[in-house]
Amino acid sequence: MLPLDVELWAVQLPGREDRFVEPPQTCFETLVDELADAIAPHTADTPFALFGHSGGALLAFELARALRKREQPAPTRLFLSAEPPPDVPRSATKLHTLDDAELIRQLRARGGTPPEIAENEELMELLLPVLRADFTWYETYEYQPGPQLESPVTAFVGHDDPIVGAEAVSGWRSHTTGSFEARGVTGGHFFVRDAMEEIVSHVARALLPPALESVGPSPRRRPQREERPRCRTAPMSAYSTSCVESCAWTPSTCARTSSIWQRPLCPSCRS
Repeated sequence: MLPLDVELWAVQLPGREDRFVEPPQTCFETLVDELADAIAPHTADTPFALFGHSGGALLAFELARALRKREQPAPTRLFLSAEPPPDVPRSATKLHTLDDAELIRQLRARGGTPPEIAENEELMELLLPVLRADFTWYETYEYQPGPQLESPVTAFVGHDDPIVGAEAVSGWRSHTTGSFEARGVTGGHFFVRDAMEEIVSHVARALLPPALESVGPSPRRRPQREERPRCRTAPMSAYSTSCVESCAWTPSTCARTSSIWQRPLCPSCRS
């Protein structure tokens, strides 16, 4: 669904899939530093964009700031999804402090965990440390004011999102000097699962080179004129241009012609 010259790279945090044996990370700043280290070798001379959903949007935003601090290339665009800007106060409820039973209940109520997983006690026992770690780095994140980013920002929000509204995501506008757009998509907070084609379509259009727009009629050019031989009676260094444009040389004479350029005539033409 993406353009053929766009390659998708997914971030895989510790504790997931083939990194399952690694302890999950609970420190936001450490995660950002590790991400910056990981992508630096691949973005030195290759344009790239960042996409983050929910807490991942905060990671993408702070990763862009970290790259700027390191004086590394900036993303061509940030796609920030289902997340208010970092200077907006977060919920007072701290999920990472809840006991296992209450945390599972909250996860089921939010709908972010597929039912076949949320209802599987053994599987949830394996996943809870990773989920709790995610809530820890997200809920302990503290925004530090700084200069605006220059990268354009696209903010996505679900039409039926009960957690993040359209007004909230519009606040990302104040965090960039580049262009900003807010896009509503079908679904709730986890619309990335149900509206994937819609999101990818928006991303693909944003990543395509901008169409060349006409800025009015092309400047009028002087008509091409047939080049004439230089006058042999004029010193080339001083009169070569004038003679070519103002007189037509023949082997026997210099014949004066009308000049539309108002430049000096060949000395032979004046005699």
